[in-house]
Amino acid sequence: LLERTVEASLAADGSLQAKIREVATGASASANRALYKGMTEPQYRRVIERWVISSASSAQVSEIAVNAAEPGFELDLEMSAPGYAQSMAGRLLVFKPAVVARRGGLHWDDDERVYPITLHSDALAETTRLKLPAGFAIDEQPPDVRVEETFGAYEASWKAEGDELVFQRKLVLRNAEVPAEDYASLREFFNAIVAAEVSPVVLLKQ
Repeated sequence: LLERTVEASLAADGSLQAKIREVATGASASANRALYKGMTEPQYRRVIERWVISSASSAQVSEIAVNAAEPGFELDLEMSAPGYAQSMAGRLLVFKPAVVARRGGLHWDDDERVYPITLHSDALAETTRLKLPAGFAIDEQPPDVRVEETFGAYEASWKAEGDELVFQRKLVLRNAEVPAEDYASLREFFNAIVAAEVSPVVLLKQ
C-alpha cells in the first residue's frame, strides 16, 4: 500500500506550492527501497524530479527527504509550479487537482490483444488538500467516479471544505491474469482512471 498526502496552495496568479508525503508498506515499500538503494542520491533525485515534472511541466522540486528504514519507506518532498493553473481573463482559474501522477501508471494503447495480461496487486490511497486563492470559489468540479472490475477498483471524489478543495483517489489492483478477450474491459477501466485524473476544476473570482 502507498498512502500519499498532498498539502497544497494555489495563488491567484496560478502558481502552486505543495508538500507531498508518501508512506509505503508491504510490497510497495520493498519496491521503493530497492529503487532508492540502487541509485546514487543525484540519480534518485532526477527520478523524482522527472515524475513531478511529468504532471506539471513547470515544476521545481526544492526538498527531498527519504526514510528507507525497513520495513517501511517514507518520501517527503516540497515543490513549486509557476503557472500550474490556467488563468482566463483574470476571472477563472482552471487546474487539475491530481498534482502528481501515479508512479508506474499502466497505459493500454493496443486496439486488441492476443495474449493474456498479468496484473500484480497494488494499492494507492491519496488525499490532496488544496487551499484556494483568496477571493476565488469553486465554479465547476468533476462528478465523483467509481469503477470496478474483478481485477481492481478505483474511486475519486472532489469536494469543497471551507477555503479548501479536497481531492481523494483510491486504486486497488488484485493479482489477476486477464484473458485477451477481456482486454476491452481492462482498457476501459484504466482509461476511466486517466480521464478522472486529468479532469479539471474551475475556480471563479468572486
